[in-house]
Amino acid sequence: MECLQLLLGHNAQVNSPDASGKTSLMMAAENGQTNAVELLVSSAKAELTLQDAVKNTALHLACSKGHETSALLILKKITDRNLINSTNAALQTTLHVAARNGLTVVVQELLVKGASVYIFERVV
Repeated sequence: MECLQLLLGHNAQVNSPDASGKTSLMMAAENGQTNAVELLVSSAKAELTLQDAVKNTALHLACSKGHETSALLILKKITDRNLINSTNAALQTTLHVAARNGLTVVVQELLVKGASVYIFERVV
């Protein structure tokens, strides 16, 4: 957190992706770094719509690793139903990923925010 705060204090570009297309928010979400996720989505205003090289959003990544708290922090900031229903390269929505990983509270919140149960994923 200290390093992140230091970088943000020096105007680090939080939405700049690495070679795999992942931003700082995506990496924090994927690794369950809830304090970093909270800082990035609230104070740093990290962009929630960005996708990595395989079209995962930060919410997809948090759900894929079972990081419920990080997923809920991101989900709290999302108001766009299109973002909630966006699919990755495997045609999985965040609802698919959250349900597969047993994230009941995230699934409930996704449904409240308008997640579609009619989007079919591609079986890989």
